[in-house]
Amino acid sequence: MITKWLQEHLKKRSRNEKDQEKTIMDLLLDILPEDVVIGGHVRDIIVKATILVLTLTGSDSTSITLTWAVSLLLNNPTALKAAKEEIENKVGKERWIEESDIQDLKYLQAIVKETHRLYPPAPLTGIREASEDCLLGGYRVEKGTRLLVNIWKLHRDPKIWPDPKAFKPERFLEEKSRCEKSDFEYIPFGTGRRSCPGMNLGLRIVHLVLARLIQGFELRKLSDGPLDMAEGPGLAMPKINPVEVMVKPRLKPELY
Repeated sequence: MITKWLQEHLKKRSRNEKDQEKTIMDLLLDILPEDVVIGGHVRDIIVKATILVLTLTGSDSTSITLTWAVSLLLNNPTALKAAKEEIENKVGKERWIEESDIQDLKYLQAIVKETHRLYPPAPLTGIREASEDCLLGGYRVEKGTRLLVNIWKLHRDPKIWPDPKAFKPERFLEEKSRCEKSDFEYIPFGTGRRSCPGMNLGLRIVHLVLARLIQGFELRKLSDGPLDMAEGPGLAMPKINPVEVMVKPRLKPELY
């Protein structure tokens, strides 16, 4: 698919055809000379590899976040009901939610934030290196030591988060919630210059997809007991057992 996309762009460039808006493919072809070789790879390989990384890197973490969010809501029907009522009050059932509606759905935003607190997209930050000798949590850390920040542990610290294992979106509805502070208590996408570059896109996708799921369908578990929330291994910490949901349309048929 990416090869075909690249070939289409190269043909347009050979005919001096220009699209109204430039895509990431156009920008890469503008930046990289035709005869460039980096690490033994020619331009076309570099362009395709870059596009592949940008496309796939965040797809796993986004789908995993949605799986956790739906699972948490199914285990907490009160929160699911509150989200549904907010959507009906702010948007209604006559049309689908659009991205521009998300800013008015404060409880939905709180659900996503609380999901990221309990199950951050990446439980560990990228590698950092101590720039000088220092004391960290009572431990002596020498200059040059490489470190990883355990975001999962930070987000469940009882000294910071009351009842840390509980799913409580309301904690992010306070006038000045944890995620708005600057003391690094809530960093689901890391922090600083090396924070996740796909944060804004990932959040937009998660908010819109989750909002439409809640708006458009009745979501029900297949059994009466709580869903198993066991965490699996992986950089994005997937759910071990897939979530099985019974869905029933709740909008007008013509909207589907």
